[in-house]
Amino acid sequence: MYKLSHDEESTTTLFVNRETEQKLILDTLKKTIDGTDRNMIYITGFGGIGKTTLLKHILRIHGPDLEMEGITVYYIDLEDKIPTAQDLYNIAKNLIHMGAKVDTFLYFYALYIRYMEGKEPTEIGKISDTIGNIIDEIVKHFVPGPIVEVAKAIGRAVSKAFGKEKRIIEWFKQQFGEDYEKRLSWIIRKEPKKLLAIMTRALAHDINTAIDQGQIKGILLLIDTTEQITKDDTEVIAELFTKTKAILIVIAGREMEPSLIEHRLISKYKHKIIEHKLLSLPEKAARQYLEKRGIKKKEIQEIKFHINFQFSKPVTVESSTITLIAEVIREDTGESKLLPDLKVELPTNPTPETML
Repeated sequence: MYKLSHDEESTTTLFVNRETEQKLILDTLKKTIDGTDRNMIYITGFGGIGKTTLLKHILRIHGPDLEMEGITVYYIDLEDKIPTAQDLYNIAKNLIHMGAKVDTFLYFYALYIRYMEGKEPTEIGKISDTIGNIIDEIVKHFVPGPIVEVAKAIGRAVSKAFGKEKRIIEWFKQQFGEDYEKRLSWIIRKEPKKLLAIMTRALAHDINTAIDQGQIKGILLLIDTTEQITKDDTEVIAELFTKTKAILIVIAGREMEPSLIEHRLISKYKHKIIEHKLLSLPEKAARQYLEKRGIKKKEIQEIKFHINFQFSKPVTVESSTITLIAEVIREDTGESKLLPDLKVELPTNPTPETML
């Protein structure tokens, strides 16, 4: 499971309210697992309203119990610049921790980082003896040369790694045809970028095998900041969503990302996508949150007075929203460190209607 940093832990302890959203996620997850199904929840809302805090709260509070039940949980922030392949590798390590085998994925991950990133995949040997034993063979044989020779090397490597695993060999044939060695050798030599999508399908295959064998029940994937989504991210999410048996993907973004929702694979499952707009906190919850941040009741009253005086109209904490309160505090006190993790979005030309 993704581990929160100290700062992230501190942020999630400030969590208030959002019972409706937590129930939606957990109920949908139960339906997903019970029905061996796939579903997606898209949490939308303006910056600073609490989307990230909600996802991290699910991870911190519910993640350990869910993993005890056999549901692997992983959080991805598309803003953190971690390579997509590395996130997949981290999910694979999480699955290994839960007793699942991910050798099919590791095989293609080794190929990907060798040919797309130019790195030696030595770290994989520390996780999987099976893959570790053939890494040298992969590196030795997959060198520039005639495709037919590369194909022979692939055949030898696959046979050595998975010769006794009929299910994996069948998967290779389903993906690439009976002469999978030639097709895969062509991809490696001519279209190596396709290895990322293949690697994702391989991970989905390993997840499905683990589900069938009772090692896990399914996966909950939390994906944050889709404003930063790349083409590779979109392809990986689409492949995981459509190829995995029991998966719930909860996505957070300011708006639903068209490139993701309209993706050729995901668009077939639009009926499986729930959009949930995250609204401002009600006044009681807003007060509770602000008090947890060390903002005194007197300061809140002063802010409300400031707003009332400016617009000559009574307002409540809920109508001004926490982001407005945070902004006023910054302006009046100069203490930007007071709410360091809030991303403030205010109208360019504020009016009582847009502010309240």
